[in-house]
Amino acid sequence: MRKAICIFLGLLALTKFSAADENLFETRILPISRSTKSSSCTECHFGGVELKNFIGDSESETFASLRNQGLIDLKHPKKSKLLKFISRHGSDTNDRLAAVRKKELAAFEAWIEYAVKKPNLLSTKPGKDIGLTLSPEVVRHLRKDRVLESFYENIWVELGRCVNCHSPKRNKAQVKKHGEQMSWIVPGDLAATLSKCVDNQIIDWDDPEESQILTKPNGTEEHGGGPKFAVGSESDKAFRKFLIDYSKTVSAEYKSKSDLPVRSTMVRHPTFQFLKITDVPKKYSDKFLQVRLYRTTRNGWSETPIAIADNPVNGKQSAWMSSLFQFIDKDSTQFQNVKNKEYSRLPQSNFKIEIYVDQNDRLKNSPTESLGKRDLIKTVEVDQTWPPGYQKPKKISLAGG
Repeated sequence: MRKAICIFLGLLALTKFSAADENLFETRILPISRSTKSSSCTECHFGGVELKNFIGDSESETFASLRNQGLIDLKHPKKSKLLKFISRHGSDTNDRLAAVRKKELAAFEAWIEYAVKKPNLLSTKPGKDIGLTLSPEVVRHLRKDRVLESFYENIWVELGRCVNCHSPKRNKAQVKKHGEQMSWIVPGDLAATLSKCVDNQIIDWDDPEESQILTKPNGTEEHGGGPKFAVGSESDKAFRKFLIDYSKTVSAEYKSKSDLPVRSTMVRHPTFQFLKITDVPKKYSDKFLQVRLYRTTRNGWSETPIAIADNPVNGKQSAWMSSLFQFIDKDSTQFQNVKNKEYSRLPQSNFKIEIYVDQNDRLKNSPTESLGKRDLIKTVEVDQTWPPGYQKPKKISLAGG
């Protein structure tokens, strides 16, 4: 075996290389490493994943590391994993990224074909590994499809509150009065909407919880459309969750699996089914009120809520009303059926409704906290009749409560 290798290396030593071949690494690979521009990796990945991560300070160091990681195929160089990684692209690629990818692919393909025939590179002993220092879990989390998944689950499903002023389908008067920056929603396009949010500076990478996409609808900053949800509400928590995660993602703050947020298996989806609570005691005026719905099952009530809603109590009317958001398993066929639809619907069932009130206003100062047993003021059971629509809410009374 050793003799065969020596013969193979001897034959390679007879291979003639041009000056251009000898300088491939310096002329075509190192410039990628030293470029201040993003590589084609950024089409599918955010912070922490760049092609320059796979390029060392020298040709021998780069080749040895890529070979040892299985990213270079010595027998079939054109089938090298690194080339496959570079050639991958998203469905929404553009001409600029396609040109960058083509240039990168051609450079690495030419260099790898040359490098696998060069005896001194083949005999280079393993040194330090170069490439991604991130775990596979972090790399997956940094993918743009994962980011857009989170954007959909935490913000996109809430945008029914925003379309009248911020969608070009409905906001001509707003644009005429305040300018084109009002149109940051791109109908039917998650990626373009997120890009517009960034371009319009309503997402703040440096201080995500001060992003205007959060502070305006939660009422902590002046908003022409008025408050859309309360600080500490499930909507507020969802917006914060995405914004903090997005900030850490684009800033490359995630270094290990333990840094990552827990990935939820459930999605809150609007139902356009409204609940109205009347005869709310005066002591709860203007307080934050939340309801959690449980459905009947063969074994009694469901263990976890199937829907939730929250809003401040209208003290003047001694009433509370809100649209319900249904919890849907994102791996279920139900989620696939309602995804990209404006509304879902609660199942036919009898329901138990738990009513909670933040009597001490603690969520205003600790918005990531949740209401618990001490905040539960009443439990009500209702039948399955629940028509959709703002004008036909399901009504329950707190008279005597």
